[in-house]
Amino acid sequence: MGSTPLLNEVRVNPAGTDGPLEFIELLGQGTLPSNTWVLSVDGDVGLAGRINWARDLGGKSFGSNGLMLIKASTATCAQVPAATAVVDDTAFDSASGALQNGTESILLVHFSSAPTIVVGTTLVSALSYSTHDAVGFKNNATGQTVYGGVELTVTSSSPPDGAARRLGQNTPLDVNAWFWGNLAVDGGSLFFDIADGGVGPDFPAGGLMTPGLPNAPNAVQSVCQ
Repeated sequence: MGSTPLLNEVRVNPAGTDGPLEFIELLGQGTLPSNTWVLSVDGDVGLAGRINWARDLGGKSFGSNGLMLIKASTATCAQVPAATAVVDDTAFDSASGALQNGTESILLVHFSSAPTIVVGTTLVSALSYSTHDAVGFKNNATGQTVYGGVELTVTSSSPPDGAARRLGQNTPLDVNAWFWGNLAVDGGSLFFDIADGGVGPDFPAGGLMTPGLPNAPNAVQSVCQ
């Protein structure tokens, strides 16, 4: 895979109440260096660039299977093996979750020095950082902004509910490395709603979200609830 840490799965809008069902999964090796952060950056008109959520991951280590799962502290995740590193974040515990449902980007970044971030006010453009990986969830309205260059959309006016990196596709900042779409209600909204056409192009057979496990297609499903 190489040494670059990657975003691997992101669920931003579960069906029904978001908390505590949102999660972010990373793929990598070893221990992340100091000043490595994951950010949720707003992209809506009038709010573009505002940091809505931030987590310092410096010093956190990936599990022996190469995965790190950031989830609500109150979420119980069945089938997640001990080989997966789990990072609990209380910001995901609330009913609204930590990640907004409009246009937003999830950025995995490294700062040259310790940043000062005030969630809800800091603009990402005011900070000096390098981007390891990013994925943007965008609606079809005009004037929306996605950061990092990876822009995921579906045919509806709402942004996709979640996205997963294609198994074995380990290029950072590459839209072709992802499959995505709207999530169905069943299975704790880990299943994509293929029937209504709400998925991205070239959606893989058996594609679903598998927090804490290698990405689908996969015979074992993990459930966080």
